Amino acid sequence: MCNYLRENNDYFSNLEPGIAKELCKNLRRDQFEIGAIVIKEGDVADGFFILHKGLLGVRCEDEMLGQLMPGTGFGEL
Repeated sequence: MCNYLRENNDYFSNLEPGIAKELCKNLRRDQFEIGAIVIKEGDVADGFFILHKGLLGVRCEDEMLGQLMPGTGFGEL
């Protein structure tokens, strides 16, 4: 997964190889069902996500604010 990120993701492609390798040690792959809530306003920030496949809707209550595309990062570092 780390090689893929270094080649295809802006967050990782500009890092020095040693730093990218250290970050990759802490990565995990999560898969979410269609319609699942990944994070919501008010949640304790405990991670940073990078969308690998699909689209992710950004909503505030019932209003659609936008969509995230593959390669987009969100959350807290």
